[in-house]
Amino acid sequence: MPRKTRIILASVALSLGACGGGSGSGGDEPATAYFVSSQIMLTAIQGEPPPSYSAQVLFDGVPADQVFAELSFSGEGVAEMEFIAWNASYATVEIRFTDPADLDPWEHKGLVGIRLCHDAACSRPLYNMPRYLNTSYIVRAAAPPEPDPDPDPTLGVLPVLDRVELGHDVVDAEYSAALEAIVMVSMQPENALHVLYPATGVTHSVPLSRTPVAVSVAPDGRTAAVGHDGLVSHVELETLGDALPPPPVELALSAQVFDLVLDGRGRAHVIPVELIPVSYPRSFVSIDIANGTEQLGSSSVTPGRARLHPSGDFIYVATHSYPNDLEKWDVRSGTAELVDDSPYHGDYPICEDVWPSEDGQVLYTPCRVVFRASSDPARDMTFAGVFNDSFEGWGRFEALSHSGELGEIMVVDVEVRPDCEFSVWAPPCHRRLGIYEDGFLNRIEQYWIPPLSVGGRSYAQEILFVFHSSNGAHRYLLSRLPGVPADPHYLSVLR
Repeated sequence: MPRKTRIILASVALSLGACGGGSGSGGDEPATAYFVSSQIMLTAIQGEPPPSYSAQVLFDGVPADQVFAELSFSGEGVAEMEFIAWNASYATVEIRFTDPADLDPWEHKGLVGIRLCHDAACSRPLYNMPRYLNTSYIVRAAAPPEPDPDPDPTLGVLPVLDRVELGHDVVDAEYSAALEAIVMVSMQPENALHVLYPATGVTHSVPLSRTPVAVSVAPDGRTAAVGHDGLVSHVELETLGDALPPPPVELALSAQVFDLVLDGRGRAHVIPVELIPVSYPRSFVSIDIANGTEQLGSSSVTPGRARLHPSGDFIYVATHSYPNDLEKWDVRSGTAELVDDSPYHGDYPICEDVWPSEDGQVLYTPCRVVFRASSDPARDMTFAGVFNDSFEGWGRFEALSHSGELGEIMVVDVEVRPDCEFSVWAPPCHRRLGIYEDGFLNRIEQYWIPPLSVGGRSYAQEILFVFHSSNGAHRYLLSRLPGVPADPHYLSVLR
């Protein structure tokens, strides 16, 4: 039977657990516990049961069933925690979250503290203790209210030329300038990759054998890599219109994909959720598309959104750590090796995503802060400016696209006030499409993004992605309607 140490949290705001367990382990061995996860991200809907999470722990130098656990939590969202030693080398920290009916619709953040010790008094902790897990618990209302019109009367009418329902969801998407096509992966109604040509409305699709997590289009725009759990699928995009297109090439992977980047040298670089065996440090996994050979980077990487620099030589990662950070990785050798990170470490908000400009000189982030991208280490990832906020401090970019041809930046700005009732990420009151010039970040145009009507009522659009055509003639929006049971997704063509 597994040995359990149960910690009941008496307060959501700040709760400390007590020690428990069996006999302590003596000696001076370098006992270590390896945690598979560093970030816990869960979503719940009011009226449904509260979720739970199992944080996996592996042990080296001490049996798991002989350690004592001291657990703590600060922030919002966690109701109860329990340490369970399943055998001598494996344990879990079971984390049960608060009933969503008892929380407001919002993103509730917290920090789980885990201290594992040789003795009941925790005077001899394992040498890498304590460890901390960031928690993000998003609570949604059962159904969104009908959105109110944007109160700013000066906003223009969104210039929609055409809008079509896609017939599938969108897990991830990128734009191929070479094909003038949007490349998407979906889970519903089936696992598939889709190449949509907006100019003609034609879509070519190919089934995928596993659930897709992320897609990356190569710099030449003609191939794509799809990340799954334990697999990378490689697709020749131009062949999908053939009468008998070849199936995706599947490459086994020793990791569950968090995000990936397909470079121009025939390799996909994967940020993993975990590695097999999980006792390895979490690092970039670089896989050769031609032969499936894997190589691990020498530095650990925090899960985050990864983007290839236009030079093809570097990857920038917006980490999901707290505070958020920017990291630069060199992929010229075939593996991803850490170059440096931003010097600020929380001085400027980043908000867990990054978009390099087409010329590769700057990096845009969701919290409106712009950083330099430079070959000079003293200038790289340093502050370069900030966008105007149209929501008085409550704005956050939901999507962004840069067109060097037009010298413009297209953004979707969302208002995330705490008093809004419903949201997809956090409750937005309104969404606006903004057009900025890319020199001094002056705003040129701004439009209200209106709701769409389904079944006689209105639903706010969540904007998933925005893209420019390569010549800037058209702007494209991919959106969905949260709250509609069928979960419809749309392509809107603007200009």
